[in-house]
Amino acid sequence: MRIFPSKQQWEKWKLLSRLAYIGFWIGIIALALSCYLLFFNNSLTKEDLRDIPSKTDLEIQYQNLRRDLFSLLNDSSDITFKQDSAYPGFSFQLMIKYVDFSPKKRKYIFDCGELNKNRISLFFDLQNNLLFELLDSYGIIHNISINHKSLDFDRVQLFNFEYGEMKHSHFLRIYSNKERLGYIEFHSSVNINIDNLIIGSDLSKKYSTEFYLIEFLSKKGATGTITFLINKLKQYELNQKVTTIYFDGDDWMKRNKDGDLEQINSPNQPLFFELSL
Repeated sequence: MRIFPSKQQWEKWKLLSRLAYIGFWIGIIALALSCYLLFFNNSLTKEDLRDIPSKTDLEIQYQNLRRDLFSLLNDSSDITFKQDSAYPGFSFQLMIKYVDFSPKKRKYIFDCGELNKNRISLFFDLQNNLLFELLDSYGIIHNISINHKSLDFDRVQLFNFEYGEMKHSHFLRIYSNKERLGYIEFHSSVNINIDNLIIGSDLSKKYSTEFYLIEFLSKKGATGTITFLINKLKQYELNQKVTTIYFDGDDWMKRNKDGDLEQINSPNQPLFFELSL
């Protein structure tokens, strides 16, 4: 069977037949080029593959961050908790400005542990409610859900998310700025390795989200305070600058063997920038 027509055949074809034949080969070439770019061309960067905020958009966000941090600096002397009793466990303290409110998927701030058990996560569900969720050693879910309408994400927020172990039970609790937002108590077995930590996505790296992370601390013990964040605010005031990390919805970071957050060498590296106050 001939792939290409002879000169005699070509001359016998009508105009529409010739155009259809040319269109067929244009389609074949376009398909081959698409397959090459998709599977073999590794030079495409993250900027080539998706939209990123313009410089003007980022500058507006930076100005808003400055405003929020100044406000927190002014308010920090009033941010005090009636400290609850300290318990074994761990806590996650965040200073964060959330951006993505699309209802399309789960949107993870952090995730750690194992996939199907002994896991603790912070994410927004499809209704944009904030969930602090724990899977125990049996894979049973325990969580606190905070309605998105009760969270002021127009500005930077201070959060403390805690898991604690009491004598006969366990608990989860959430603090935001000046108040305790949620608390649950449960009976189970829990053995979570918080060193296996991902920020900006879930453990499978499928569900990311967009936000600005100013500070993040995970530590042992559930103490009911945000002393670390308040001290950081005082350092900002002294140094007049702060390093902020922008996660654009596809970015993530992980904890390395030394316990520090690692800047990964991949297109999913979030944007670090220094903000002058």
